[in-house]
Amino acid sequence: MLLPVSSVKQPGQIYRQSNLRRIFKVPLVVRWSHLKRILPSDVDVGVVKKAYDFAKFLHRGQKRYSGEDFIHHPLAVAYLVTKLGLDQNAIVAALLHDVLEDNTVGVTKDTLKRYFGSTVTFLVCGLTNFKGITARFSGNQDSIPDLRKLLLASASDVRIVILRLADKVHNAWTAFSLPVEKQIRLAKRALTIYAPIAHFIGLSAFRRELEEAAFYILYPETFDWLQARMSFVYDVNLDSVIEDLKKTVEDLGEFKIVGRRKSLWSTYQKILRYLKEEKGEEGFLNIMQKPLSQRLYHLDLSFQKIRDIIGVMILTKTVDEVYAVVRRLKGAYGHRPEYYDDYIKNPKPSGYRSIHMVIPMHTRSKGRVRQIEVEVQVKTELMHEYNEFGPASHLAYKWGSLSSGIKEDYSWVKDLVRWTKDKKRYKLQIFKDYVFVLTPEGEVVKLPAGASPVDMLFMIDKTSLSKMQGVYINGKKRELSAKLKTGDVVSFLLDPFGVFISGDLLKAARLPHTREYLKRLLEVPIATGRISKRDV
Repeated sequence: MLLPVSSVKQPGQIYRQSNLRRIFKVPLVVRWSHLKRILPSDVDVGVVKKAYDFAKFLHRGQKRYSGEDFIHHPLAVAYLVTKLGLDQNAIVAALLHDVLEDNTVGVTKDTLKRYFGSTVTFLVCGLTNFKGITARFSGNQDSIPDLRKLLLASASDVRIVILRLADKVHNAWTAFSLPVEKQIRLAKRALTIYAPIAHFIGLSAFRRELEEAAFYILYPETFDWLQARMSFVYDVNLDSVIEDLKKTVEDLGEFKIVGRRKSLWSTYQKILRYLKEEKGEEGFLNIMQKPLSQRLYHLDLSFQKIRDIIGVMILTKTVDEVYAVVRRLKGAYGHRPEYYDDYIKNPKPSGYRSIHMVIPMHTRSKGRVRQIEVEVQVKTELMHEYNEFGPASHLAYKWGSLSSGIKEDYSWVKDLVRWTKDKKRYKLQIFKDYVFVLTPEGEVVKLPAGASPVDMLFMIDKTSLSKMQGVYINGKKRELSAKLKTGDVVSFLLDPFGVFISGDLLKAARLPHTREYLKRLLEVPIATGRISKRDV
């Protein structure tokens, strides 16, 4: 939920809240010595150094808005993908990811291939194409779900997506040297485009970085308030909470127990949801237009209703073990009955199954003992697998595709699951039954695979078929029957005075709906003066 931007941190203020920077030990300015130190043993340091020297030479004299030499940006991207455990080709591509666009010489793909091989060149070109698509995007909010699909569909290798996300994470960290309008544009795209993509390929840490840096940019006063309000969360020793729970249930079986702290952005979204449910759409908008102090008062009332700021998930082998764990937790800690939900007996419409409960626990922080509330989710491993990846309707809802009215093929989810489980399987075949193309204005159009320009025009404005004289794909004139590919930019040559439907259009149409429509028109008597049966 994006609200109007009230104020923005002024250029020059540095975002230092990053959990990922702390966990990965990313220096504020990454140098070659930092990257070299973390390269794994199976990586050829000489090849990586060669890529670094190549990039440094091509970016010589270039500066970022912060005043830093440009080379520190690709070094930071390479540092991030190295920490993620990607291979040598990905690390080299990270160092070279801007050389085809931002360099002082004009290096070509052939040069890149000659020095670094076909795989690195493929990754760099794929990333360049990825960036080109977002650059052409119109910004229409209604098209964003299809834009995310277009971006994933255009990347046949998950390393391309990860490189772009690492690029965006570092850009978010350094955004505060940008002019305000560029900060706002970067933050909005981080929230609506890149954070959801990071979530769906299993990079939750990147998702959190993008969301919280964008939150800090767009709503700084609210960010500061909520960070102070949630300060106790960062004092909680989550490992001790998990260890306490393990000791409580260890005699019942071997269970996987993981914990998490709710992010600031996720908490803020829940606050807004609660406020909207309580006040209604009109009351909610009225509150969000009030002065900051009054707005924060209402936000704080909704914040106090949240019970899952600290959460723990317990995975069991069987359903019987789920209920045994729940009984043990109730006996050991007590629970809040009003927050107990059994989604195993009463699954959610999406098919989600789990038991949710809130238990009080005691934890020690800063030398004193304090009581906290912990939301515990107990489910079987199979339930968790299904909850994460199984329900197609749930994934469709998250990607905004149910409104399209077109039956989706969710086999693409298997590729994402496969990558999250095996980080060395990089190939993706996502949305292979569809193509996603762009209009010259940057609108995304989703079509079944095999569609032609005639099918596209039928989809976006079938009344213009009689005016269709030709088509340009990526700036080149092409046949009306050309098969469209994901990422194509398609523009139509239209005769404003055209009134005839030619049989050529029927020959060029590939999709059943388009062909049926044209056949019906061609069956209308020629005497109407609007139809030509030439070449039928």
